[in-house]
Amino acid sequence: MTNLEGRLIKLELLVKDQAQTIRALNTRANAMEQQGRQPLAMMWQGAGGGGDVRAYWCRTPGAVAAATGTWPTLTATPFTADVYKDVAGTMTLEATGATVRWWYKDTAVVNKLVPCLPNGDGTYDALADSCTAV
Repeated sequence: MTNLEGRLIKLELLVKDQAQTIRALNTRANAMEQQGRQPLAMMWQGAGGGGDVRAYWCRTPGAVAAATGTWPTLTATPFTADVYKDVAGTMTLEATGATVRWWYKDTAVVNKLVPCLPNGDGTYDALADSCTAV
């Protein structure tokens, strides 16, 4: 075997090793991505389990002031709204005049569609700052 042939064989082995490392990293990255999605999916699952997914929605009744303070000592701005849940694609009233806490440092505009999550005490937290007015 010539020197050149030996170097080519070493290079070929190195490339195969690097390809295996890349495949392993890709597998780990995919697993981490899936793990990152699980908490978000769990937020929407109802207490009933078994795939009982409940998305809660409300509408800002007027302009909602931005939360105050700085992280991690933010103070939410509460507003009152009717809260609906998605039951098989139909908005169904869940709570009338519920308190929804707005944690965002931006003002919410009038009639903004807001996904929210129940806190277990009859109040809700806004989960996203929607751009959609309804």
